[in-house]
Amino acid sequence: MAENPMAARSEFVAARAARLGYRLVQGDVSADQWALFDAEDGEPVRTALPLADVERWLNQ
Repeated sequence: MAENPMAARSEFVAARAARLGYRLVQGDVSADQWALFDAEDGEPVRTALPLADVERWLNQ
């Protein structure tokens, strides 16, 4: 069985976010909504973003 490309992509972005001090969480309402939280204090940094927007934000 082939790996789900979206799952692989989200794992890659989550690992990248973690290296930068964030925690990536998928939203409960929509599978394409994500939030970034500060890994230390748990405060939201960016919320309700598509994964592509999270990637762009991490690239800044």
